Amino acid sequence: MSETIVEVTGVVKHFGAIRAVDGIDLAIERGVVYALLGPNGAGKTTTVSIIVGLRRPDRGTVSVFGLPPGHRFVRERLGVMLQDPPLPNLLKVWEAVELYRSYYSKPLSTTQILEIAGIVDLRDRLIARLSGGQRRRVALALALAGDPDLLILDEPTVGLDVEARQSFWKWADQFTAQGGTILLTTHYLEEADRVAQRLAVIAQGRIIAEGAPAAIKRHKQQYRVSFQCAQPLSVSLLESLPGVVSVDYLHGRYTLTVLRPEPVVAELFSRGIATDNLQVGLLSLEEVFLDLVQGEG
Repeated sequence: MSETIVEVTGVVKHFGAIRAVDGIDLAIERGVVYALLGPNGAGKTTTVSIIVGLRRPDRGTVSVFGLPPGHRFVRERLGVMLQDPPLPNLLKVWEAVELYRSYYSKPLSTTQILEIAGIVDLRDRLIARLSGGQRRRVALALALAGDPDLLILDEPTVGLDVEARQSFWKWADQFTAQGGTILLTTHYLEEADRVAQRLAVIAQGRIIAEGAPAAIKRHKQQYRVSFQCAQPLSVSLLESLPGVVSVDYLHGRYTLTVLRPEPVVAELFSRGIATDNLQVGLLSLEEVFLDLVQGEG
């Protein structure tokens, strides 16, 4: 049976008359990447700050490793990277890493930290002179300093170039394979779809969908059938196919949103329509996300 690392039950948080978090329940198991998705102001960052122990809920309970947030044992095993973390601007990168390492009993080595965060070439640079993307990498390095079992990352790859993002997620795969756990918030839905084993979609302080990415994408029970065709096809013809919801044509490619792909593909073939590069799949996470969030508006 999997171990639950983070458990959130019935958490509510108000800021004046605004209910930022409205009865959230979460259970995050060891060895997974768990993504919190939602529009700005949905309650993601507030939820993260409660789990970390920076804020207290008005109602409900939170446990991390079976203990209250902020417990010394939790702090030893937790690495946190918030959206705009304060950085020691007057230190060089390696000095900041050494400082943060000193806070933990069993830290990673400075070399490991710099390599994972992709900042070996910045080790002697003053933090105050770094670009925004470079500062994000330093913030990630500091979150890794204590060799955490749980990483909580608020928009971790914002400002990182493609190579740095790929390098980080390659390391994250190894981290979770060894039993580490990552809780992240992100606006990169394609990235969340690729790296997360479970997702929760938050809107207006409430979780409106939760589960594996494939399960979330089956929310509308609709699919995409797309193909190229040498002969021109009328929209009315394609709309007449069984279970077709909508038809789009862009750059020589027809894309049909359908209730079920099998009858549509069978009908294309039976009518002698010669398709090329036929692709069948679920709706994208972005499309489902927008539908879920707009449904709460």
